Amino acid sequence: MALSLTLALTLALTLASCTAPARSTAGPAAAPGAPKVLAVETFLADIAQNVAGDRLKVDALIPIGVDPHAFEPAPTDVRKVADSQVLIANGAGFEGWLQSVLDNAGGERLVIEAAEG
Repeated sequence: MALSLTLALTLALTLASCTAPARSTAGPAAAPGAPKVLAVETFLADIAQNVAGDRLKVDALIPIGVDPHAFEPAPTDVRKVADSQVLIANGAGFEGWLQSVLDNAGGERLVIEAAEG
């Protein structure tokens, strides 16, 4: 019985040590005074973050796995847009709901449409 318990405990500890380490989703920290950059889709956030490196932190508005066509912004999403100084969108009518969010967010920010150009 003690041998079976020892084997089970050893197997459990071995399997636990084989799991992948938890991934950090924090990303790089922005330089002090850097503008808050928000990309609508995650792929745009990834591209912008790779270009910016550690000079900026780029966040995504739409979470991973959410269809941009079916996305319905919540009040917290309007707050994220309101807090941003730069907003990167796909453009070309892809985010039909975006103008309403921009109107509700108020303020001014640079809006970059990736489809332009």
